[in-house]
Amino acid sequence: MDSLFTDKTSILGKGAFGLVVRGKYLGDPVAVKTTLPNAEVSYFKALLSELKVMAYIGSHPNVVHFIGAVTNRIKERIVYVIVELSPLGNLESFLKSHRTTYVNFVVNNKIVKTELPYVNVIKRVTTLDFVNWCHQIASGMEYLSKKKVLMKL
Repeated sequence: MDSLFTDKTSILGKGAFGLVVRGKYLGDPVAVKTTLPNAEVSYFKALLSELKVMAYIGSHPNVVHFIGAVTNRIKERIVYVIVELSPLGNLESFLKSHRTTYVNFVVNNKIVKTELPYVNVIKRVTTLDFVNWCHQIASGMEYLSKKKVLMKL
C-alpha cells in the first residue's frame, strides 16, 4: 500500500504490545495499528489474530471499519493494520473529558426535558446522548454476535 502514510509522532493509543498512530490512506485520515519494536513473538501473533478477525467481520455502521493491512514485511514481524479513524477518539476518553458538561434529563425516573437551549460552548453530553450511544453499541455487539465474534471489553 504505497498510499499509506503514518505520523509516528501522533500517537492515538499505546498498549502492552502495540501502538496506534494517526495516518492517511488515499488522502483520508485513518488509524494505523502495529506492534512495538522488539515486541515478543506472542504479541505479533496476537496482532495477526486481530487482523484475521477484523478482515472476517465485514462492514457495519456501529463497528470500526477495517480498511486493510500492509503485510509486505511480515517476515520481519512488521505489519500495519489500517482502520477507520474515530475523530473523537475512544468513548471512554471522550466521556472523561466531557464529564463536567453532562446534563441529566431524568429526575425520579422521569424525563424532565429533551433539549437544551443553544449555547456556543463545548457540546454538552446529555441523557439522550447516552441512550443513543447505548443503542449504537448494542447494534454493533448484536452484529458481532451474529458473526460469532467474542469481543474483549
